[in-house]
Amino acid sequence: MSGPLIGLVLLVAPRWSWRLAVLLLLVEGVLWNVVLSPPYLPAVNGGIWVLIAAADGALGLFGLVRLAQMTGELAATQDELAKAAVLRERLSIGERLVGAVEDRVSLVARHARSALRWLSTTPEDARNEMVAAGRIAREAVSEGRRLYEGRGHLDIPSQPTGTAPTPQVARAVLAAVLALFAAQNLLNVLAVPTEYQLRAVGGPLALVVTILVSVATPLLHWRHSESEFATATSVLEASGIDVTTHRAPTPLAADADTTLAIVLREAVTNVLRHSTAHRCAITLATDNGRTTLRISNDGAPPPADAQGRGLANMRNRVEALGGLLTTKHSRGTFVVVAEL
Repeated sequence: MSGPLIGLVLLVAPRWSWRLAVLLLLVEGVLWNVVLSPPYLPAVNGGIWVLIAAADGALGLFGLVRLAQMTGELAATQDELAKAAVLRERLSIGERLVGAVEDRVSLVARHARSALRWLSTTPEDARNEMVAAGRIAREAVSEGRRLYEGRGHLDIPSQPTGTAPTPQVARAVLAAVLALFAAQNLLNVLAVPTEYQLRAVGGPLALVVTILVSVATPLLHWRHSESEFATATSVLEASGIDVTTHRAPTPLAADADTTLAIVLREAVTNVLRHSTAHRCAITLATDNGRTTLRISNDGAPPPADAQGRGLANMRNRVEALGGLLTTKHSRGTFVVVAEL
């Protein structure tokens, strides 16, 4: 039967899949009536049965594989939402820390200026001002510590929550169902007369090939960088930033994929935290065996003398894999390029 083949066509050729599936069904019907129809079955009835069985097998296979794919998509979406929630919580904590400390730091500076002004004329007043400055500074530290300790748990769950099946379970169920389907077809082959078994063995063989293609290949594999791309886009757009992304099909090793995902996450965090960006462009491409991730944004502040911990962390991770991370600041535009 061509059912598994038609189901595979529906999965891998979405633009012309339904037209091609109908064409394959018609070809199978013609072949059955003209060439393959055994004499012990009426040609017309057998042809109708073959078409129904092929359509049933194709739709069943298509539904099972799409179910497994959608399970993987759901797991990836849950992971993206969790990462976005963590990022929003971190930004919220930063805003609360700034709000709690900013006013107190201003008061400390004012008391320090007063103490400096009165130091030569009224040392006692100057001492009182310094005592007040110290008290306010301790309050600021205490408030910041209280906010930090009450921040809640910020870890990203490694598995999706809820009772939805994981992609691994979905793949296992798919393989089991297809294997049972292949076994049933093999039993049907053994039940027909010997001279027609060679013709009928196509169904089980097609199912075995389909199992290898749709389960043993990375059909349902989701990479960290793909998930991080979606998260970065949604977070930036939610902040009112116009985002342009370009992600060419890029085969990546697991460690390189994870590193680029971390670089992208850190870079987006820096855009939100340190700039007044209106536009951000993210590009991932491969050229001559080298993979390049480029993040650029406008509204960047003047470059600081010291390198921030985020950039240092990104550079260390990239260089640990033999790569190179560079930054450039020009006319309010900041660019981060990671090359592996």
